[in-house]
Amino acid sequence: MYLVRPREKAWNFMLDRESVRQLLMAAESDYRALNGMLAGGDEYFTDEAFGLFVQQALEKCLKVWLALNSISYPYTHSLRLLLKMLAETGMDVEPYWDLVDYSVFAVNGRYTHGVIDLEFDREECLERVGRLYARVNQLFEIKEWPDPSV
Repeated sequence: MYLVRPREKAWNFMLDRESVRQLLMAAESDYRALNGMLAGGDEYFTDEAFGLFVQQALEKCLKVWLALNSISYPYTHSLRLLLKMLAETGMDVEPYWDLVDYSVFAVNGRYTHGVIDLEFDREECLERVGRLYARVNQLFEIKEWPDPSV
């Protein structure tokens, strides 16, 4: 099973219920990992590791949100691009714009140590990721999906 199945280049995806559910479960997994990292303490998980999971959870949540609105999304780690796409369709993303800074962890944070100059409060990050996850999970639950047998 594919998480998303490209139809044409990188922009068109099958937005079926199961693919979106799998992506939502992946976001939940990242969120649970953040909870474990927070419980484990700073001495075990670097800011780069924590920031990467923040970025990944946010990216997946935003892609789920796009898919729930039948909007194809690109292969990207850019939170700015995903938020822009949502905003262009009339979604209220104002509370999330400051999260674009976490995009740096998608690439630079994975391959470097100590070079990212972004201060953040881990508990606040966890809370913000949790709120976005709860929002898209609720949208997933109330969405009316087409009958796949038709």
